[in-house]
Amino acid sequence: MYKLNEKLSWRILEGEAVALDVDTGQYFTMNPTATVIWEQLSKSAPVEAIAAAITERFDVDEKTARADVQEQLDEWLRNGLIAKAE
Repeated sequence: MYKLNEKLSWRILEGEAVALDVDTGQYFTMNPTATVIWEQLSKSAPVEAIAAAITERFDVDEKTARADVQEQLDEWLRNGLIAKAE
């Protein structure tokens, strides 16, 4: 499980998530797929539920969705946008 970085302020604007690191002023924008992942993380959804949300919203199979979700989570983890939940 993962959780959003508490130092980020975020909103959905015109269907896409935007996040601001209030400490650094760094601004992040997300495409529609990343926005679904972000929204699901905000609800403490596990990876499996996030992948299911992706398959419901986009024309992608579960295996591909899960791989894409994990790739995005790994990138956000490396960049400090999320952390592993305890």
